[in-house]
Amino acid sequence: MFKLLKVQFDNHPVLRDLKLDFVNYEEVENKQFPYTTVMIGPNGTGKSHILKAIADTFVYFKDFQLDESLFWTNSFGFSIEFKFYKDTYEIRTGRFKIFNKKGEHRKVECLKNKPKNFESLSPEEKDFFVVLSREVELPMRVLVSSVMLTDRFTFRDSTPDDFYQYLGVRRNRSTSSTQTFERKTIRYLFDATKTNEFKINLAEILDFMGLEEQLTVSYSIKYKDLFEKQTAKLENFHQFFTEWWIATNGKRKRENKPWGLWYYEKIKEDEEKILRLLKLLNDISDGLVLKQDSKRSREFIIDVFKEEQIFESYSLIEELIFLDLLRLEGIRIKKKDTKAYGVENSSSGEYHLLISLLGIFSRIQPDSLIFIDEPEISLHPNWQMRYIHELKRMFYKYSTCHFILASHSHFIVSDLENTSSSVLALRNNENAGQISANLLTAQTYGWSAEEVLYSIFDVKTTRNKYLEEDLRFLLHNIAIKSTEYAEMQRIVEKLKSLKFSASDPITLIIAKAEEYLTND
Repeated sequence: MFKLLKVQFDNHPVLRDLKLDFVNYEEVENKQFPYTTVMIGPNGTGKSHILKAIADTFVYFKDFQLDESLFWTNSFGFSIEFKFYKDTYEIRTGRFKIFNKKGEHRKVECLKNKPKNFESLSPEEKDFFVVLSREVELPMRVLVSSVMLTDRFTFRDSTPDDFYQYLGVRRNRSTSSTQTFERKTIRYLFDATKTNEFKINLAEILDFMGLEEQLTVSYSIKYKDLFEKQTAKLENFHQFFTEWWIATNGKRKRENKPWGLWYYEKIKEDEEKILRLLKLLNDISDGLVLKQDSKRSREFIIDVFKEEQIFESYSLIEELIFLDLLRLEGIRIKKKDTKAYGVENSSSGEYHLLISLLGIFSRIQPDSLIFIDEPEISLHPNWQMRYIHELKRMFYKYSTCHFILASHSHFIVSDLENTSSSVLALRNNENAGQISANLLTAQTYGWSAEEVLYSIFDVKTTRNKYLEEDLRFLLHNIAIKSTEYAEMQRIVEKLKSLKFSASDPITLIIAKAEEYLTND
């Protein structure tokens, strides 16, 4: 069981000096559901920076465990306290120093099960709780997920076995593309769909989205004369990449080099691999079917819920795409009573939710730390209101994990179930130029949107600005016994046309205004 307890930053370039608590301590031992912490706060309070800084620090420390001679690249001091089953660990630099290229040094200190009175102990007594870095038990995985093109997470092209899993949309440190993200999502699918458990989880995602238990991935073969109809042969393969203008009977000009030539140069001496690629290409050719609503074009369809053997060949499929011999047609999903359609034609909310959860499901392990930045993007309020509940339900087998979300959604806050959730509120202290953080004690589960906005987000009113001004005008003029009758009557008629419910407080204000106008 992993839970992140506390984090403190010292002289961070953006966050400055900041202390954060992530868990209500009476809930630390809860093992029924994965624990969820939602960070809320206005823009500019550093939510994304916090997620990145914590994730990066765990990654740095993981590398540091393997080689303590490495330079510590963080430019700021920190203290991270977390629980791993029965033990509590703290990794800290505080205001110590650690070696860097400038000759400065800061000591990395690792503590295990330190008592509350630790700071008052003598140096000899403190030494009893100090452990070596390699003795610290870290979370099994650190996963970071975001559907934003400008997410702040550190980019890495993560493999399934990596400690750090970047599940965002970027294809490198600075750029992103929908097609690249689709390919990455398919890789997640094929990595994980080898297990029946993942198929069950995938079915739950689709059910939550109101979709049928159907998800397919389709491909088509390029250069059909050379590589379709069981014609993919070794000599064809080499000739295409060395004499493409001849292999294609002049359809491809000599000056128009094949796009996949770069990858061919990497594997051209590996005949065993090339033969495996050609066998797969012939197998795909043998399984081609007509495309939906087409009389000529054909495609190869992988049904995630039915196929098994093809998943073992996914790395080869990806290599065929690198060679530009295979084209990804897309991922298709299906609503009830409709034809299957590509995820690129789904709503942005469907797209974001599907690819985000697929990525997490494919790489999560027990005892992981998962960061999700603004999961509510493009989600309908109905999905936002159910997001945390469904997250806990879908990941219930990973009850030893800790999910930390940064959000602006009051609907998500109202879905935080008691005993396994917390709300961390960030605020800008304008006078001090400092961010402050407060772990809220209120139990927000089931609160109305208005109550969450007022009590948690500090939004003074959920009404339209101009409506609020009209209400203030009425109440003020009634209080001072104003003679602005015509303007007051205009506002009353306007409010009555909006037809507020009998239980709405505005109905009472309208009645009071009408009474005032009638009596005067």
